[in-house]
Amino acid sequence: MIRKDLHDKYPASFSPQPFAILGFFGPQQIIQLLWLRELWRNESQVEKGTLRYVPWYALGNTCIAAWMLFWVSPFFLSINNDWGEKLTRQNSDNLKGAFVPVAINTLTQLYYVFALRNSATPTYQSKLTNIVNITFAGM
Repeated sequence: MIRKDLHDKYPASFSPQPFAILGFFGPQQIIQLLWLRELWRNESQVEKGTLRYVPWYALGNTCIAAWMLFWVSPFFLSINNDWGEKLTRQNSDNLKGAFVPVAINTLTQLYYVFALRNSATPTYQSKLTNIVNITFAGM
């Protein structure tokens, strides 16, 4: 559920309209599900390039989960409560810390895009892997 009041209070430069973010994350999630389905094929049917990306994908998801924990911490949830300036200051520190896992995810995904990705093979699995990796780097 998108909270327009939160979006209006904390505007984002890449999401000028609160519902526009669904235009990116909705299709991205569908593509990731299609890619994950490919991993459940018979072992001989899964390409090496697809398997090579699995640890990078897991690292990215771990970073995004850590980012989410910063945002749902009690300090973030207490913004609208009258618990004093101390919690507001701690919340600000939590949000600054949320940058770290996002930076790690972006840098590692970009490293994979530019250094490890096999863009030469035009198979369905390699195209799907490349799309997942490129969109994941933009988070």
